[in-house]
Amino acid sequence: MTTEQTKTFDLSASFKAYDVRGIVGESITAEIVEAVGAAFVDVLQLEGKTVLVGGDMRPSSPEFSKAFANGAARRGANVQLLDLISTDELYYACGSLNAPRAALARGPMRKVTKLPHRNRKKTSRYRAKLKKKHERVRRRRSK
Repeated sequence: MTTEQTKTFDLSASFKAYDVRGIVGESITAEIVEAVGAAFVDVLQLEGKTVLVGGDMRPSSPEFSKAFANGAARRGANVQLLDLISTDELYYACGSLNAPRAALARGPMRKVTKLPHRNRKKTSRYRAKLKKKHERVRRRRSK
């Protein structure tokens, strides 16, 4: 075994119960996505079976879908790389191409940061107005 095959990653911050979320280049890299593609084939026992791989319009999707495809192909899956595709189109492709397994590589949304101080003030004022409006509506309904 080479050291590349025994490399480990800390995925606890990125892997959730139903999805994988992280920051491109920090917690999610092409190397990690390639390992996920390999694990996908191993865990679902897809060696020799067709796996469809596509991506959305985000800048990191082409790199991630190719990395996932490489990992899956290394483990013996017959990978069909579909490039840019929506979730609905991927579902349709699974049925029409008789491929029960597929993966959609999607890049992240924008990194969440704290709002600048002035925006927080505006937001708190807006919330206060909404709260007053809701109180008026409640009073009217209770009469």
